[in-house]
Amino acid sequence: MKSMNFRQSSITEETDQRRGRFYLSLHRKKPKGLISNKEDVFDFEKAHNIAVFDIHTNQTKYLFDNVKEGENITHLLFETGFDEEYKCIVFNRRSSKIQNNEMLEKRELFDVLIVCQEIEASGLKRIWRFKKDGSEKSLITEVDTSTEWRLDVFHKKVITFKRSIDSVEFDSYEY
Repeated sequence: MKSMNFRQSSITEETDQRRGRFYLSLHRKKPKGLISNKEDVFDFEKAHNIAVFDIHTNQTKYLFDNVKEGENITHLLFETGFDEEYKCIVFNRRSSKIQNNEMLEKRELFDVLIVCQEIEASGLKRIWRFKKDGSEKSLITEVDTSTEWRLDVFHKKVITFKRSIDSVEFDSYEY
């Protein structure tokens, strides 16, 4: 099997060492076109689902059932540790979505996955919360293309904001 190069920002594979879980993104095949006659061409920039493999039980679960064409995952974030030196929560990857994550007191890590799913046709973004084993799926919020979101670690909130020329609309949600 050929080795694939993934963009740094694409979701590929993540491990939660403490809980013994392996997360692997699933990608759709690109339609055959003039450029490629290869049978197995995947679009690795667009993940549509995440498989959660529990290393201890040898069980696999998928975050989403019946994913429609154009529903893509743009972010998968979860806590993996605490950095004593910088007094911050360590996440599975660096992301500009993670804010207010400094000078924190050490605490238990949250058993939470934060997943952003984007709907291509409408540009809507759905922010989901799951337990790290893929269970207890709940929609935190759904926002339009002009609305941004951040994960405020100190306050344990998902913050959304929509800018206009003269003002900003904010909302916040527990995660």
